[in-house]
Amino acid sequence: MEFDLLPEPFRFAGYGQDLEANLARAPVEVIRQCQAKRLLHVVRYAAETIPFYQDLWREAGADWRSVRSVDDLHDLPTWNVEHQRRNIEEKPPWGDCYNPEISDEIAMMLSTSGTTGTPRLFPVGYGDIPGMRDIMARCFHYLGLNNRDLLHVTFTYAPMGAAWAFTWAAQGAGIGLLPASSGRTTESRRQIDLIRRAGVTVLAGTASFLTRLAEVAVEEGQDPSAWKVRKIVIAGELASVGVRAKLESLWNAPVYDLFGSVDTLTWSSIDCEASRCAHGAIGAHIWQDACEIEVLDPEGNQVPDGEYGEMCITSWVWRSSPKIRFRSGDLVGVERSQCSCGRTLARMLPPRGRVDHVIRMRATSIHPMAIEQAILDAAPGCTEWIAEALQEAGSDRLRVTIETETPSDEALRSTVQAALRAKLNLGMIDIVLSPPHGTAELTGSGREPKVKRVFDRRLS
Repeated sequence: MEFDLLPEPFRFAGYGQDLEANLARAPVEVIRQCQAKRLLHVVRYAAETIPFYQDLWREAGADWRSVRSVDDLHDLPTWNVEHQRRNIEEKPPWGDCYNPEISDEIAMMLSTSGTTGTPRLFPVGYGDIPGMRDIMARCFHYLGLNNRDLLHVTFTYAPMGAAWAFTWAAQGAGIGLLPASSGRTTESRRQIDLIRRAGVTVLAGTASFLTRLAEVAVEEGQDPSAWKVRKIVIAGELASVGVRAKLESLWNAPVYDLFGSVDTLTWSSIDCEASRCAHGAIGAHIWQDACEIEVLDPEGNQVPDGEYGEMCITSWVWRSSPKIRFRSGDLVGVERSQCSCGRTLARMLPPRGRVDHVIRMRATSIHPMAIEQAILDAAPGCTEWIAEALQEAGSDRLRVTIETETPSDEALRSTVQAALRAKLNLGMIDIVLSPPHGTAELTGSGREPKVKRVFDRRLS
């Protein structure tokens, strides 16, 4: 059978040598031609079937017929989660950015966590799942996973989407599944017992939670590096170079990062081996037959390759609700030069957080990843921390609390403080040393699948 890179409008070719040759290592012009064919279909589909886009484009005076390639996407307006929230309020329960036919084929109702407001509902249709499964299973086969593997999922099995995405991926790739869920569902000691006794070969979760699982195993007198885990797939939160390196050391297994979002309900990019060896610094390859990622400045202009800005994603995986120029709020960069691994797919550079998570102090933008990396450079073993922006006597200060086995070590405190002040170019930084687990109540580390480390107390 001849290889088909475009099998159906909302289906995607599986991973293998043909996909490597015809997409991953194809000339850039070939990749762009594939994108154009997909884009032409999805824009017409949206214009003809999805009320949200009909209204959005009409109000902006945009003519969808002008879009012939990804270069023409700027002819269409961008939108973000605030547009969606208003749309849901006006047209409950989930708005009208879906093909109306989804009401007759709902397979699952998912939602956001609700940490920034009322949880948004997401209906997933039976017809949506095959295409999502295609891309998700592709990621697993790309990593060399197969039917002899057993995947241990530590994302919460709840209305949030991550656990289900990994479930669909395992099903699509023919991989065994151990649905452990998060620490709130299956406590850490029970999880490490399952990993060891069941012979788990692949771990999936956030870097912070999987690090904590390994630490619990060590506390119990066990050696997780001697178990059968051969690969680790992380997603859902930022993981610095130091955190990834520590995770690989604890489990004696390579770590690969996946990027996706509940707003697209799919995975957009994944590390190659070259990027994995650099702990993600090279960037994760984007599945360009499934999406296009623009990087925009605050005024909506495209930034040069390699520079950071807000992600604007156009994704045509979710059949009932494709996303066309959705501003995600993630701070990313895109590099389009050929990777050292030989692939020509564009790469998404390591995300630096979210636009609304950046702390502004004394005209300086402070990214969570920069804080974490500075801590790890100065104190490699200190992976648990929180940062709080405070206002004292009318002056801004940044208080960083770090967990350590030696909380009375004044030399360590001074070393980390100097490193952070130099890295962040900010003098008003105070360091507090805490005993192990001293920040867990605030971060949720060890209990929640995603931790929160940065708090702006000036807004309280």
